[in-house]
Amino acid sequence: HLLRTYSPVTTESEYIIYNSLRIPLPKRVEYRLVTFDEPGGLDLHRFGNFSTRSSAPSAVCVHWGGLDAKHCYNVFASRTRKVSSHFLIGLEDGEAVIYQVLGAQHKAWHGGKVNDFTIGVDICQQATTSWKDHYDNEGYGLSIIKNPTNRGERKVLSLHPKLRVATAAFLSDLFDALDLPLLPAPTAGDICLDAVQSGDVTLFGHSHVNRRKWDITCWYDIIMDEIYEEEDA
Repeated sequence: HLLRTYSPVTTESEYIIYNSLRIPLPKRVEYRLVTFDEPGGLDLHRFGNFSTRSSAPSAVCVHWGGLDAKHCYNVFASRTRKVSSHFLIGLEDGEAVIYQVLGAQHKAWHGGKVNDFTIGVDICQQATTSWKDHYDNEGYGLSIIKNPTNRGERKVLSLHPKLRVATAAFLSDLFDALDLPLLPAPTAGDICLDAVQSGDVTLFGHSHVNRRKWDITCWYDIIMDEIYEEEDA
């Protein structure tokens, strides 16, 4: 209620919530942004799967999670899983929709050692080929492609083009909104935890900081290419 009174928005506005403030983002055709304080928003706060930060967020860690955004939210809303993220990127009726489900001032439980200083972003599509029939039934039209890295399964599902474009556009907007330098990890499959902890890398996939994870190695390069095009535009 305080946000609606003292930080009003219009139909032309997009915003994220950080420290109880609405930080504006540009209105985009690439995605629609829904925060947890809006009608239709998804709110993780009441489930308690987060904690207090000891430092401001200075980097972004990207994952994949769930079959779609609402499925991912339901996973995070479990009181037994003890996991969370800040933003969920999914498709709804052919449109890319991004949900902010947790205030950026909170520490989400998504990346282990990096949680305290990162924003968690989940691309809500699975990469494993066992889900192809599910996505075919949902009309995604995904292909089975060769994994370009040595992490994870040899054959994977392609990332839906609208999710690729929306992810790149949102990440660019998010770094601008938080006034953070955009310093991507240089390669998809390598571990770069030291560079992340030193601040030399501010955008990375979960696999860059955890050898047991492979999100989002197989999609990392195409997302980065899209971001570079976004930055050059």
